[in-house]
Amino acid sequence: MGLINTFKKPFYVVFCLIAKLMRNYFFYTLLILLPSCMDQQKEPASGTKTEIQHPCAGLKDTAIHRVFKLTTAVDDLPELVKFIEGRGELKQYQDKGMPAYFKDTGIVLTRILCEDDNYNPSIERWFLDSVFTISTSFKLVKEVSGAKGIFGTIHLTQCNFDSETEKEKALALFQKASWGDPQHKWNEYSLLSHKNRIYILEPSLAMMTDPLHRCLKALEEKWR
Repeated sequence: MGLINTFKKPFYVVFCLIAKLMRNYFFYTLLILLPSCMDQQKEPASGTKTEIQHPCAGLKDTAIHRVFKLTTAVDDLPELVKFIEGRGELKQYQDKGMPAYFKDTGIVLTRILCEDDNYNPSIERWFLDSVFTISTSFKLVKEVSGAKGIFGTIHLTQCNFDSETEKEKALALFQKASWGDPQHKWNEYSLLSHKNRIYILEPSLAMMTDPLHRCLKALEEKWR
């Protein structure tokens, strides 16, 4: 019996040592694999699509109305036309069979709500009801060098307001929204305000931009 126990003891020790080494191996292997498993759980399963919300989602066309007190005085615009013509660069343009002045009531200002939508953007329209307008056009007295036969105009629109307070309210809307169609590539215009009036000047062609700037400068100096 003593001889048998002598042989069993070394074998038992070796067995325990091997078991301990295997236990440590599995423990360290588990420590190495655990972070990797956690990372895989964080990653979305293959084939799962992440939905990206469009920045213009939820926007829609909007109409807002603002009512102003109607005033239809027209005497000041012909006086302004005389001043512009007196500078010698522009003259009033009147098409055959058409009146020299056009009158209307109500104007519309437009704002694109989301610039990221290039195909069908949502539009905010401001309707300035009861704003009386009178407009006319000018053409160059002399042809532009190198542009023979090319015809351009500057369109002038006068918007009437009952008081400077109402005019300032409208000017604030002009800063927020656009005269004309902002989606058109050519939608150039300039604003001037004087007393109870807002004036919009629009060049029909790029060649009329410089004459427009000179006209604006002359008007600003006149009203200074």
